[in-house]
Order: sequence, then structure tokens, then C-alpha cells
Amino acid sequence: MRARLRLVTQGYWSRHALSEALGVVPAGVSGIAAIQGLEAQVTRKTEVYSYGGLVYGLQSNSNRLVREWTVGANYRLNEPALLGSLLVSMQYSRLDRATWPGGAGAMDFLMCRFRYAFN
Repeated sequence: MRARLRLVTQGYWSRHALSEALGVVPAGVSGIAAIQGLEAQVTRKTEVYSYGGLVYGLQSNSNRLVREWTVGANYRLNEPALLGSLLVSMQYSRLDRATWPGGAGAMDFLMCRFRYAFN
């Protein structure tokens, strides 16, 4: 199997509706949001991915900039069978933010997911 590479990109600009992009921005704030990433199907059963994104809110009493990047992999344990297939995923992410009043913070997290998909 030949590896397949996909580019993922999305942009969002809003006037008074940035809370639609990120719930931690208060209603009525304007700003921009963007996400870019790569996904690669490296084998028939394995996919790896990485994404980075940010939300920038204009002047308010809340978040000024929120950024996140993530890297992970999906592995299909069995081929699709009569009833379905099992997918196992591992993902590491880092989220950081800066507020207009001057505060900042960060959070790292590791996730493991098991998903069974019925055919």
C-alpha cells in the first residue's frame, strides 16, 4: 500500500460571534480561528496525524489567544467483518492560552480511545 498524505485546513473570522469557534471566549467578541494539520495513512491499518490551531479574540476581559497542537495515531485491530471493526487511538495534546489582563496557562493531556464501529 502506498502512503497517502492529506492536508487539513480551516479558517474562521467572526464579528461578535467568536464564542462559536471556542466556548471560552465571551459572547459578542470578534476574532479569528484557524486549524491546519496533516493526516497520513501509513499502512492499511495505521493512520498518523498532527494538527495545530489557534483562536485569537479581540480586546475583552477574557482570552486573547488560545493555541492547541496534537499528534496521534489510529490503529484498526481487525478488518471490517460481518458485525464491524475495532479502532484503537492514542493522542497527545497541549493547550495554552493568554488572557488580555495578562494571565497565561497551559495543559497537557494524553488520551486513549477504543471505538467499535458496526457495519
